[in-house]
Amino acid sequence: MAYVTWLLAILHVHKALCEETLWDTTVRLSETMTLECVYPLTHNLTQVEWTKNTGTKTVSIAVYNPNHNMHIESNYLHRVHFLNSTVGFRNMSLSFYNASEADIGIYSCLFHAFPNGPWEKKIKVVWSVGGMSSQGLPEVLEGAVPAAKGRNAQ
Repeated sequence: MAYVTWLLAILHVHKALCEETLWDTTVRLSETMTLECVYPLTHNLTQVEWTKNTGTKTVSIAVYNPNHNMHIESNYLHRVHFLNSTVGFRNMSLSFYNASEADIGIYSCLFHAFPNGPWEKKIKVVWSVGGMSSQGLPEVLEGAVPAAKGRNAQ
């Protein structure tokens, strides 16, 4: 009986380690880059939140609520801003200044709409084709889609 319990525990850990995060768009790392996020519907929007998934945890970057303005976390305060927050609430694209290797990862743009609930877009920031790895060697992306640095590769 102990073997069955042990096997189930191993299978559970294996499943958790193998879960894959899917994303909607890929953006190539650039010193200045924009993560595009536009809500496609006409529902009543109440809030939008940007987060970064580091693989082990989710880190909040910024939150915008039309009734309470915006909040940008201190680690990102002078490095990001909402590109179109004054133009319209449906376009909450996030622009980065002085982006670095630390900004590579998967980002989530989560709109909260009433009464329909959440709508999410995930964006993966990857090395630019021809970028340099941490060892100083050229980084090559397998199956890379051509795009300008800091722009959507889709």
